[in-house]
Amino acid sequence: MPAVVVTSQPLMITGSDVFYALNSSVSRDLGSTWSPLTPQPGFERWSIDNRTEETICDFTPAWHQASGKLLGTGQTVRYFDNKVMKVRQPLHSEFHLRCQRKRVESAPHTKDA
Repeated sequence: MPAVVVTSQPLMITGSDVFYALNSSVSRDLGSTWSPLTPQPGFERWSIDNRTEETICDFTPAWHQASGKLLGTGQTVRYFDNKVMKVRQPLHSEFHLRCQRKRVESAPHTKDA
């Protein structure tokens, strides 16, 4: 039976979307039961400087049949004092892979948009 993976992020909506760490849950019985939401290491906010942080948002997992891996894409967003920066430069696409059989995950990787 295939595994089903759902991702979720705590979100504060205060005029702009403020995202926090990416979490995931897995079902091995087509959605009858789910594992607890688990924070994903490497997908928390990371510091750029004392007042600026960056994280991934709009993360979407998808099964890649040819490689047999779960891939995920999203984009980065930067916050200054917990508010989305007006000029979001540099903007990066993020990707991540998960090998279900080996239960191995890669760290997020950045690709310039």
